[in-house]
Formats: sequence, C-alpha cells, structure tokens
Amino acid sequence: VDASGNGFVARLDGSALTPIPGAFDGAPNQIDVVSDTDVVVGGSFTHAGAVAAANVAHWDGASWTSFAGGVPGQVTALARDGGHIYVSTYDTGNGAYLLGDFDGTSWKELAGPAAGITPKPEFNFNRIVPVKGGLVVAGSAVLDDASGRGVLVYRDGKLTPLGGGVGAIGISDVAVT
Repeated sequence: VDASGNGFVARLDGSALTPIPGAFDGAPNQIDVVSDTDVVVGGSFTHAGAVAAANVAHWDGASWTSFAGGVPGQVTALARDGGHIYVSTYDTGNGAYLLGDFDGTSWKELAGPAAGITPKPEFNFNRIVPVKGGLVVAGSAVLDDASGRGVLVYRDGKLTPLGGGVGAIGISDVAVT
C-alpha cells in the first residue's frame, strides 16, 4: 500500500517487477495465481481499479472483475478448488464469512451449526487448503462441541478436528502434502 492508501499487485517480467494495471483502494493481502490470466486477490478494499469488488477480485489478463459484488469483511484466507473460491473474512462492520464459498454464481457460508460450528466474531481462518474431497482450515475457530480447534477439516458439509484436534488458541498457517 502506498502513502495514499492504494494497493497494488505486481508480476515479475524477467528481472522487472511490473504492477498489474488498476490500483486497489486498500490492501490486497491474499493471492491465488493459476496463470497470468487467472489471478484471484483478496484483502481489504472496495475497488480493484474502477471495478466495485468488495474485498475479492479476479484478474483475467486484461481487466479486474468482481465475484457477485464481493464479500463482507477483510479477506484473511483465500483458496480455490475446481470452480469454487473459498474465503474467510474478518468482520469490519458489515458481517463476515467464517468459511465462504463462491460456486461461480453466488456466495454462501459453509460454517454453521449444521457443519458443527457456530460462527462468532472472534473466529477466523488464516489458511484454507483444498484437499481431495474437502478443505483443511487453520485459525482460531472452535467446534460447537469443543472437540477441536485451530486446525479443522471440512468434508461432506461437516467440520471435524484434524488428527483429534489441535489445542492451540490460534493457528496462522498449515501445509498439507
């Protein structure tokens, strides 16, 4: 973010760092790159270039676009799997997704009592890792039955503790092989 509060995403062209056209009016802090023409960025912004894109935007190699207008809250974790985009957002005053899912058309919350977790303002994920048939999520969320916290697995509509549960209050990252 520069002195005026604008954020940028850049690419390495040989040995030169080249900003992608279209500044953000806030900080992009999450990025998922498939190719030069398929980049998803999340963060704390309302516009990507001239496009209204609340906190999440897509670069197609020529312009920025929005995913159904964006998401409420600052994006703290971002991942893609197949045709889905997953986010966790921090409530900045207009709601949040603990585990949001964009299915190509609209956003929905995957977390909820039916999944085993009731979203709370203090809950958040810092990392989302797609795995075969599900997602591994890491952060500060606790399952409703207190059987797991920190690192959870989302599969078949349910969140379960990874490996019997992690006792840490919060996890900032996780790697899966």
